[in-house]
Amino acid sequence: MKRIVKRPSEELGQFELWKSTWQLSKKDLLDNPLLDEQKDKIWEKLSGKDKINIKQALLNEQGFICCYCQQRIELDKKTIIEHFMARATYSELMFDYQNLFVCCDGGDTERQYQNEQKIPKAQRIPQYCGSKKDDKEICINPLDENCETHFSYSFNPNSKEVLIEGLTSEGCDTISTLNLGIAKLKTLRGAEIAGYILDGEDYITAEEAEILLQKITQKRDGKFQPFCAALEHVLKTLVR
Repeated sequence: MKRIVKRPSEELGQFELWKSTWQLSKKDLLDNPLLDEQKDKIWEKLSGKDKINIKQALLNEQGFICCYCQQRIELDKKTIIEHFMARATYSELMFDYQNLFVCCDGGDTERQYQNEQKIPKAQRIPQYCGSKKDDKEICINPLDENCETHFSYSFNPNSKEVLIEGLTSEGCDTISTLNLGIAKLKTLRGAEIAGYILDGEDYITAEEAEILLQKITQKRDGKFQPFCAALEHVLKTLVR
């Protein structure tokens, strides 16, 4: 998980425009109990250009990486608007910009294809990220200043995989709830990170790792490096 910094200008711009399309003020939505039963229906009506606008704003904010697993996401159907506190349980937060992120589809598209190909269920990609979380709660919010400190990552030079481990009970619970330790994510992390830390069969030098650390903390062309928090963690082990 990588810390996300919310930009107030996005809420005042894209998100408020999105809500005003339906003539719904934030105050009405949060304070009017008569709207409670209608909020979910209202959310589902928000589609087309309005939903694309808010998804684009969130992607820009997050640097085009999933708020949970950090893999690259784009403005397409495989990118989902995620309510950190589930709208089914916390309807008062349904239209709260601080509660909105974007995440990958958690393998839903791949599983649908595997189902059409009649691949046995045991061999299909398991759910992860928001798809696995569903309406469950996790205690580590990507907005938390220290959210990244709950996790560690280690590169396996033999399998070329990057494993994730919880450093706290909260980190362990989050990994379990979001299924961040599955083989697919270990492989994706490893494929991305190996290209940076390996020079042939050897690791890059501490000096080279230090230079990379300075580069990956910033967005490039508006995008963060996929799995950047994992890459940063692994690079720091090479610098020590």
